[in-house]
Amino acid sequence: MTQRRPATKSGNTSVKKVALIALPLFVLFAVDRAVLWFALGDGEFRGERVAPFDPPLFNASQRESLDRFEAWLAGRGTLVGAMAHDAELGWAPPRAGGRGEFRYDERGARTAPSTGEPQGKRVFVFGDSFVHGDEVAADDTFPARLARTTGWRVSNFGVSGYGLDQALLRMRAVLAELETDEVWLGFVPATALRVVNLYGPVLRHDDATISFKPRFTLEDGGGLRLIANPAADPAAVPRLLRDADAFATAVGRYETFVARWPQAYARTGSHWTHAFATSRILLTRLERGERFPDEWLEDADSEVSRLLIALVTTCASEVAARGIRFRWVVLPDGRSLRRRAGAGGRAYWESLVARVAAKGVDVIDLTKPLLAAGLDQTPEYWAPLGHYTARTNDLAARIAADGR
Repeated sequence: MTQRRPATKSGNTSVKKVALIALPLFVLFAVDRAVLWFALGDGEFRGERVAPFDPPLFNASQRESLDRFEAWLAGRGTLVGAMAHDAELGWAPPRAGGRGEFRYDERGARTAPSTGEPQGKRVFVFGDSFVHGDEVAADDTFPARLARTTGWRVSNFGVSGYGLDQALLRMRAVLAELETDEVWLGFVPATALRVVNLYGPVLRHDDATISFKPRFTLEDGGGLRLIANPAADPAAVPRLLRDADAFATAVGRYETFVARWPQAYARTGSHWTHAFATSRILLTRLERGERFPDEWLEDADSEVSRLLIALVTTCASEVAARGIRFRWVVLPDGRSLRRRAGAGGRAYWESLVARVAAKGVDVIDLTKPLLAAGLDQTPEYWAPLGHYTARTNDLAARIAADGR
């Protein structure tokens, strides 16, 4: 009769070790499944979109913007705001249009009430919302206050949300039609990352609107290569936003923050990270990183720094070729000024400005004068959304005029 051999002590130990490893893994897997099915079932976690972003719409306002855009394409209703769709630039002010304080002349420049008949030189000012004057009346914008201070004929060609790439393209179009004595290009350091962006909400997930734009890349020799607006045809907007594969093909290669984490924008289920709650949340956190301009501008070899220098020097050389004077105006926002004041007096854009100036570009940097005036400590100089108030624009215009 064969006797059963009793289990060895080493065998029991191995089973226990396997159980000790397997049980926590099983629990973690079960928790992950529960979070995936119940917490991430609607594609959000604690009110935030979780990767994969299919479609790349991050909040209710963007979804409403897409619905409104599709209705506009079908001939029903109008687009949000005063801007019009532009095949090259993405969006632009309407010519001889607008309403209320936001009216534009036949050239698309924001108009201000007349304060007399200027007799001085003509100046065109390009830039983003700080030039456009998003939160102030037309007569209180930086260009309007510059005209009042100097007596110059100043035209406001600023457009809300523009990067320096769009400003360069708009400058080319305007100068092809009109003559001027000087061109000023406004630059807000906090908006530097717009030059590596093709679809606005990728850069800022909390934007209220959906917007595609062109950008430039750098060629091997340092020249600029234009990447056209992927939604030049307005009918492409809903197609790109409702088809993850189409979005990846049109935008992914040249959209810096999509190219870094393409799986976050891939079609749902096309990558293994989409299968687990843990990996989806981690992917979401990773994708949102590196959105502060300081780490890019302090690195002289970064894509953003090299592009900005190329864009500014290209503007300067093209303007000079027409016999026109060029000025680059640095307009820091309040948050950046406060960070500069708390960083031992050094701004993250100082080295960029120095490198641009070293290339012979005429620079007006308002950073030190605005700090000297105490703007980092004075709330009334800042509008609710962070733009300059009328008082700040007046101060900035006087400082810039003194630097002429």
